[in-house]
Amino acid sequence: MRAASETGGGGRVLIEVNGNTLFVANTGQHFRKRGVAALMTAHTSDKPTRAARMIGAKGLGFRAILNWTDAPIISSGSLEIGFSRIHAKAVVEKLAANNTKIASNFSETSFNQPPLLVFPATGDELERLGDVRTSELLQHARTLREQGYHTVIAAPLRDNGALQHLVGQARLFEPSFLLFVESLQAICIRLPDSDEKRWTKDTKENGDVSLVLETDQETVEQKWILRQRRGGIGEGEGSKEFELAIALRLDASNTANRLHSYFPTSLPLPFSGLFHATLELDSSRKTINEGSEKNHVVLAALGRFHAEVLDELRESKRVTEPLKWLFAHQPFPDALTPVSEASWARARQLPLVRCMDGSWRSSDQARVGPPGYSNYLPQRLFGQLASLSEPAHEGLLRKRLKVSALGSKEILAILREADLSLVERAKAISGIAQSLPEDFHDSRLLIDLQGKSMPSTVTAFPPPTDEVKRQSLPTWANARFIHPDLWSALLTSVTGNTLREKLHALKGFRVVEYSADAVIAALRSRVTELLKKKKSNSDRLQASFLAAVYSLHDQNRNRPPGAFRVRCQDGEWRDIATVHLSESFGQIGRITAALYQGNIRSSRFLPSLTRGSGSTSITASR
Repeated sequence: MRAASETGGGGRVLIEVNGNTLFVANTGQHFRKRGVAALMTAHTSDKPTRAARMIGAKGLGFRAILNWTDAPIISSGSLEIGFSRIHAKAVVEKLAANNTKIASNFSETSFNQPPLLVFPATGDELERLGDVRTSELLQHARTLREQGYHTVIAAPLRDNGALQHLVGQARLFEPSFLLFVESLQAICIRLPDSDEKRWTKDTKENGDVSLVLETDQETVEQKWILRQRRGGIGEGEGSKEFELAIALRLDASNTANRLHSYFPTSLPLPFSGLFHATLELDSSRKTINEGSEKNHVVLAALGRFHAEVLDELRESKRVTEPLKWLFAHQPFPDALTPVSEASWARARQLPLVRCMDGSWRSSDQARVGPPGYSNYLPQRLFGQLASLSEPAHEGLLRKRLKVSALGSKEILAILREADLSLVERAKAISGIAQSLPEDFHDSRLLIDLQGKSMPSTVTAFPPPTDEVKRQSLPTWANARFIHPDLWSALLTSVTGNTLREKLHALKGFRVVEYSADAVIAALRSRVTELLKKKKSNSDRLQASFLAAVYSLHDQNRNRPPGAFRVRCQDGEWRDIATVHLSESFGQIGRITAALYQGNIRSSRFLPSLTRGSGSTSITASR
């Protein structure tokens, strides 16, 4: 794979399991003399430039094949060499005849085995290797060379278990490998009892990649946005290079996947998309060396690269919601926290937060509101607040991107000063009722029958269903009827399945259930309070109270509960239970008669009502 990636473009790889033999073929550089020497010693490589300096390049690739075979063969350029346990043992026996130390180390009583890769067989020795089907394997390798592959490795498998394990691994091989190897263009996979797979990569001028996946049965195309970057660690001879890549699927949904280092590791990476980095891995290539400082640097670079890719794609309008890609679908594993921390830190510096006014702002310029604010605050009034397409993004803004919150008092001040539509007003009230403490449930957001803002200390009642009773309450009253259209909108937007539940949700706004008796009780309490303060004309105040009671009370019922006072002829206000109607009782007096029916016979004073100077006065005689 590595050799194929060094062709400068157009590299091809073949993975074939034929009988009990694995063949891996590739285009690219041939084996060199130093390459043969490198096979004999672990952690070395003959590649003098990119691969040797790349993080994770240990020169162990070929040696890993010894997990499955004891007799690999290499055909590359003019080179054909093979390895065999029988051949290695024969060479060691010849050496032992002249060296007692070697003889002692590899005697019959010793468990030591001759090192396989130290003794390659070439030329006639290779043709005469007796423990494998050497001629047959060489012939197939040469056939593959004739098909345009520059290097072929043949590995007769040790046993059926090795065969089954290898085939299982090959079936897990993913087309995404092509995304991460820049100069590799095609992969072909031939496995027993399976259709041949042919994967081809086509890179566009804008960096997008098309992967064409062919079998004998079908052809499928995948479209990706691919961004790649190279970096370095250290200086001079000790410097190391690394590669980063991020791929986002264009023609299908993106989900969180695993971190890739060419191949998938076992580490979940909770951001959507595919992420690749060249890293120092363990021998299984399934997890990273967590103690490696190089890995920490590379992973942090991958996180920064992620945020910068999102900013570039946002600016080109290829990504419309960066928060979707910055959202972690599960907690990051400890080994990968450098990715998340670096990504969010870099994202805070970039204009990745789309606000309600349509502008893109960085985290320190944008703001968030109270919980759930995007559902109830008018966009036209709160342009600086982040626009949310998904509720889960609110936590990302607050916790990860550290966007500051707009104060609740400031929000209320903006709402009170604004000319809100009834729908906007209802949504704001219901949202505040649900998300903010009652200290911020401001009755001044409610409007009365006249469309005016209610005082902060008012008791608000739903409007009576009887429109006749919806007349304005006295200006001195601490009770108001909510505007009917606003009340209808509130019933739609406030949470709760029943009227009582909705009223309970609005209790912080001093909204209580309507009944004539409840409104009258509120008016009575206010009258008593004002009379004690002696700051109002008591006659007008009490007459106004009686007129309001008359307009609210259902005349088909007994009089409202509580004591009522009327003005007598001597100017005093007395309880109606102690007065009589006067001889001047007439048409206007029927108001009193309707209110206090049943009490007249026992009265000692007789009240009479007259109209004067725009108000109603009530008098009684002895």
